[in-house]
Amino acid sequence: MNPARDRTRATTMRDGVDADMERDGADRRDSAQPVTDTWITTKVKSALLADDDVAGLQIDVDTANGVVTLEGDVESQNQIAEARRVAQGIEGVTRVETA
Repeated sequence: MNPARDRTRATTMRDGVDADMERDGADRRDSAQPVTDTWITTKVKSALLADDDVAGLQIDVDTANGVVTLEGDVESQNQIAEARRVAQGIEGVTRVETA
C-alpha cells in the first residue's frame, strides 16, 4: 500500500470524471432529483425501521418526485396509519400512497 500513489490515483480518477462531465456538457445539478428521491427513500425506510409500532422490514419504500409509495404486509390498519404518518414526517415528502 502506497498512500501517495493511492492519493494520486484518486485525484486522477476524480479529474477524469470531471473532464468527462465537462466534455459531455453535464452538470452535477442534473441529477439533483434522483438523489433527493433516494435520500427521501433512505430516510423513510430508516424511520420505519426505528418505529416499534410499524413492521419496517415488511414495507417496501419507493419515491418518485417526492411522492412516497409504501407497499408490503402489515398486521393492522393502525400499522398502515403509523407508516403513513412516519413517511409524511420526512422532509421532502409531498404525498404518501399505499399499495
